[in-house]
Amino acid sequence: MVMINNRLQQLSGDELVAMLRAIPASSIQKIEVITAPPARYDAAGNAGIINIVTKKPVGEGLNGNIAGSWLQRQAASQIVTGNFNYRRKALNIYGNMNMAWINVHNDINLTTFYPEQYWIQRSPSDIKSSFYRAQIGLDYQVGPRSVLGFQYMRGAGYPNERANIVSTGYQYTGIADSSIVTRAHSVPSGERHVINANYEWRIDSVGRKLNIDFDYFTRTGEEDRRFTVQNEMPDHTPVGALLTNHTAGKMVFNIASLKADMEWPTRLAELSFGGKISFIDNSSNTIFRTLYGDHYVVNPNRSNDFKYRENTQAVYLSATRHLQKWEMQAGLRAEYTQTGGRSPTLQQTNTNRYFQLFPTAYVQYRLSDDHIVNVNYNRRIDRPTFWYLNPFRSYSTNDSYEEGNPFLQPSFANNLEISYTLKEHYNFSIYRNKVTDMVTRVSNVDSTLNALYFTMTNAGSDLRYGFTASANGNPANWWNASFLFNGYYVEYVLGYYQPGQTIRYSGLAWSVTATNSFFLDKTKSLSAEVNYRYQSNRPDDFDLMTTTSNFDIGIRKALLQKRLTVALSANDLFRKDIFRLKNRYNGTRNNSYYDERFVKLYVGYKFGNNQVKAKRARNAGADEAQRAQ
Repeated sequence: MVMINNRLQQLSGDELVAMLRAIPASSIQKIEVITAPPARYDAAGNAGIINIVTKKPVGEGLNGNIAGSWLQRQAASQIVTGNFNYRRKALNIYGNMNMAWINVHNDINLTTFYPEQYWIQRSPSDIKSSFYRAQIGLDYQVGPRSVLGFQYMRGAGYPNERANIVSTGYQYTGIADSSIVTRAHSVPSGERHVINANYEWRIDSVGRKLNIDFDYFTRTGEEDRRFTVQNEMPDHTPVGALLTNHTAGKMVFNIASLKADMEWPTRLAELSFGGKISFIDNSSNTIFRTLYGDHYVVNPNRSNDFKYRENTQAVYLSATRHLQKWEMQAGLRAEYTQTGGRSPTLQQTNTNRYFQLFPTAYVQYRLSDDHIVNVNYNRRIDRPTFWYLNPFRSYSTNDSYEEGNPFLQPSFANNLEISYTLKEHYNFSIYRNKVTDMVTRVSNVDSTLNALYFTMTNAGSDLRYGFTASANGNPANWWNASFLFNGYYVEYVLGYYQPGQTIRYSGLAWSVTATNSFFLDKTKSLSAEVNYRYQSNRPDDFDLMTTTSNFDIGIRKALLQKRLTVALSANDLFRKDIFRLKNRYNGTRNNSYYDERFVKLYVGYKFGNNQVKAKRARNAGADEAQRAQ
């Protein structure tokens, strides 16, 4: 999860990347990595939090930044970003926007093995996506200790994808039998609105403070996909009739939440406590039609409606104590969740209610300024996304589809980490993570129909022990460098493919990341970057993923008293960031490249008064919106 000034960003994928590119590096004060989020944060998700804290100079007036990027993959892409901040006495108004036109060529290749033959599905696709996001907000100082704030965000995306999918059957002697050619054109769209109203009351001068946040999130998405299916002989001679299909649907997410957080320092400990309630409503429908003559006819067996509701109530208490060389924090969060999913088409209803406790604990011992030891523990929950719960099938071809699972249960994780920090530049840690009822995507081979389909399931457990080592510093006054190593042993105990029986997969894996910045002049206005990432072969539940790597380079120049920045960079220079995996149970293979190699030209300009005070930091409550992305 990514936060900016303690505020969760309700974005994913390219939108999040574009928004982060709108933040000038010079405006960042620090980046916090919260590996074990305390009890005040939602227990959802088994990852940590990255919090980007921006500088907060004093003064009044207007400042901002506008930037543009040109990315050259196989086709060109453009990104425009900007932000502003205006402060006048008790009023602060701010905003940001991102617009992008992204062109990507993906090569997806699947190999499926059946008793009599094997099939290779080649799916090259060209995706032209346009999206925008605009946010406006204000803070008003209603009193010497009170601030009232409001935010509104609107975003929309319009992908346009054309795919030419060729599925070819081969005898095990290597001779091709026949092919199924699917030509598809998809023009989905999505639009989201996020409203936040917030109030901050600093009760007194000793640190007592109340924060209240109300969030409302709504997202509407529409699917529109047409595809034709034609059987062909090895010499590309058509066989049988051309089949034309059309799928369309609409998805609506509505999420409302109310959150209150209180900070209450006492002589014994610094207390924080509060609660949150959230209401989620999701509805979606899919209509599958086939062209007969001049008219489309609805196929009721491939059409569906799905409705889902989820309500959660949560309370928490956390305490922090400082004792000379010790810092201790303990917390407990309680969440009660009620869910209900209904498919009128399938006449299927599923409900679930569960109450869970999520303890957190953190202890730091400072042996000296150069030697610090930390121990932290937390329990987390990972709820299925709403898409995973929809039981209906989404077809990519007539014989390849994906379906959700309304019986999915949340997974739970217990995480323990012990770390040692040396001189603030070197960090070493060992960790243990245990996930139960792990939710994962599995491939299934239907030998009777010669079909391949994917679904979601609670497959089993994931236990891993790991070691990390990191270093950052300045080997020379013109060189900034950082290094990260992560090695772990993982064991999966899985029970999907053989009901009543379990399969064990285990193995070692490791990764290394090195980043380097070089200043090429005395004023540090000209700099270069060289970055490298390597990931070894690694087990991933039923799959074995093969080695990937990424080599990036870049150069940056600051001009006009560092108000104008021009940068040129190249990503995945040697085209090694390839997604390859093999299902160790049924042999299904995936060998795909998602157009990660590109060259980027960036131009950014900062305007206005650099001493304008930034908007205040605060935390929002609509964490559930992450599951609707």
